[in-house]
Parts: sequence; C-alpha cells; structure tokens
Amino acid sequence: RVKRRFDLPPSPSTVSSEPEDTNCKTISSSGAASVSQLVQTQSKEWLPEDMMARQKVSSFIVEPQSCAYISWLTMVNIAFLYNCFVIPLRTTFQYQNPDNTLTWWAFDYSMDTIYLVDMAVVKPRIMFLEEGFWMKDFKNTRLNYMKKTEFKMDLMALVPLDLLYFYIGSEYVVLRLPRLLKIHSFWEFFNHFDKVSPSPYIVRTARTLTYMIYLVHINACAYYAVSLREGIASNQWVYNGVGNAYIRCFYFAVKTATSIGKNPRPENEAEYLFMTACWLTGVFVFAILLGQIRDIIATATRSQTEYRKLMDETLDHLRKLNLPPRILERVKTWFSYTWQQQHTLDESRVL
Repeated sequence: RVKRRFDLPPSPSTVSSEPEDTNCKTISSSGAASVSQLVQTQSKEWLPEDMMARQKVSSFIVEPQSCAYISWLTMVNIAFLYNCFVIPLRTTFQYQNPDNTLTWWAFDYSMDTIYLVDMAVVKPRIMFLEEGFWMKDFKNTRLNYMKKTEFKMDLMALVPLDLLYFYIGSEYVVLRLPRLLKIHSFWEFFNHFDKVSPSPYIVRTARTLTYMIYLVHINACAYYAVSLREGIASNQWVYNGVGNAYIRCFYFAVKTATSIGKNPRPENEAEYLFMTACWLTGVFVFAILLGQIRDIIATATRSQTEYRKLMDETLDHLRKLNLPPRILERVKTWFSYTWQQQHTLDESRVL
C-alpha cells in the first residue's frame, strides 16, 4: 500500500503549492508580447491600400487658424456670395433663359458641392478647445460640430427645394433662397482673415463695403421687380426699358439709398411705399455703415494723428519761447526720424 501511494501522480493542490519558476514566466510573457507585436505589424502590412487610405482620411484634423482652412473658407465665401448676388438677380431680371439654363445649373450645383464638402468633410474635423486643451479626436470634433447651430443652418441651407423645378419650372430660382443660411461662414471668414491679415483695417473696410454693395444690389432688383409689375415704361418713375436694365436700376438704387435725389417722382401708392422704404434704409443703414468706415479709418490712423498733434504742439510751444530756427529744425528732425524708425513717440515702447 505504501508503495502504491508513492507511485500515484501528484494532486493539483500539491502542484499548485510548488514554487513557480519566475524566469520561465518572464520569458513566456515577453515571447507572447513579441508575437503579438509581430502579428500586428504583419496585419498592417497585409491591409489593403484602400483601407489604409480610409484610415488616413478619417484621422486628419483641421486647425482653425491654419492657412489651409482660411483658404477653404475663401472658397466657401465665394460660393456664398455667388448665391447672395445671383439668386435675387435671376429671380427679378431675365438673365436666365432656356438656352443658358444648363450653364446656370452647372454653376449652382458646383457651389452646392462646396457647401456639401464643407458640411460633411471639413467642419466635422475642426479641432476645438476644451478646458484649455485642443480636442483632436474625430468623434469629439464631429459631436462638437453637430451640437452647434451652424450644423443646423448648414443642413437647412442644403434643403433640395430645387427638385421642385421639375414641377413648377426652372425659372423659380427663389427656391434656392435657403442657400443664404450659410451666412455664418461669411462672418467666420472675415473674423479669421482679420486676425491673420497684416492690414486688418482693409479687411474690415472690405466687409463694410460688401454690405453696402449688396444692399444697393437688393434695391436694384426690387426696383426692377416693381417696374415689371407696374409695366416697363408705363410712367416716368419706372424703368423705361432703355439701355442695360441692371446698370440703370443699380444707378437708381445708388441715388435712392444715398439720398442724392433727382429721381422721378412716384405716381401711385406702391411707388410711394417703395421710395419711403428705400429712403429709410438709406438713412439708417447707410449711416451705420459709413460710421463704421469712419471708425475703422480713425483707428487705423490714430497713431499718426497723435504724432502730428504732438509735433505741432511742441513746435508751437518752442516758437512761443522765441527759440532760434536751428533748434526748431532739429526738434522737427528728431520727431520725423523717431516716427520713421519706431512709428511711435512713446519711449517705453521704443525701449
């Protein structure tokens, strides 16, 4: 019995109670890690090229202050301005006819493609700050974009109301009016360009002039629409049908919006209401826009104005002291040299 007992195989408890060989365990773990790394590298090598390209496309992130993003915003801004000016133009003036409809459609859907790429590819990949850290993960950037009002406006801007062309006719370009909801990209473009431009005052002036020109453009289109409703050349106030229709109506809108006057007198209630609305728009809106231009120019030339004022006051004070002209000339030379070299007379800034 004793011999049989010693010949029996060891129980699991006795095996588990034996000391383990740590060296063997370390070797086995390192070997498993190396094998897993080898499998991963081999799997990456075996991936098809199209799958690797998809991974690269899905991982790229857009920096909001980069030149590439500002260049893309320029394209989006061109598409937005195209819709802003062309939709009212083709709605009122007869610039679209069966001969050039396909050409207009080519331009329209090219701009819609830019809208679509901006909403589906670029905007969901713009990194953003959260608690002082840049968030670069695609899931976070996409979720951040979809939470914003911009996403809803971009989505509504691409509502395919153009499909109604097949039912009511392609001349109803007003169906593309939702494209104007992309206006936030227009503001974003000028805000970014203002930050990176060496002459931000020119950018601000250009934005204000764009507002003014667009307001005159809308007035010109409205004037032609009223003239068409009343009848071309039906009285002295409406458009008489001579010359280029848009240029004549644009000239009329400029005179009305700027309150220059010398326009024909309205002859009915609708014409009186239209002229009243144009004058009120010109008085209030143009006054605000011109005030903005004045403030922009004043801010841009503030340092130079202060320099001239200080130099004039200093020279005037020296003349009152009856100093010789040689001293006055040396003081004037110092002012001119310091301004040309430093563009400031503040010694703390110079140092």
